[in-house]
Amino acid sequence: MTADQFFALHELVGMRKDSKASRGAYAVLVQGMTQTQASKFQKCSQSTISASVNRIKTAQRLANKGAIRY
Repeated sequence: MTADQFFALHELVGMRKDSKASRGAYAVLVQGMTQTQASKFQKCSQSTISASVNRIKTAQRLANKGAIRY
């Protein structure tokens, strides 16, 4: 995922830009870290990172689904 895509989806789901969860999701989805690496880097739980990654991925899936409807 590109940084632009991430930030667009980030806005849609209403995540705080300065949260550890948000920065962790960015590290996983844009920079290619594993969730474990991101959780250690952000000093938060792996489940926090997982939940934020899932929120972004769900928004992406729904956005893509809506994009093909006419």
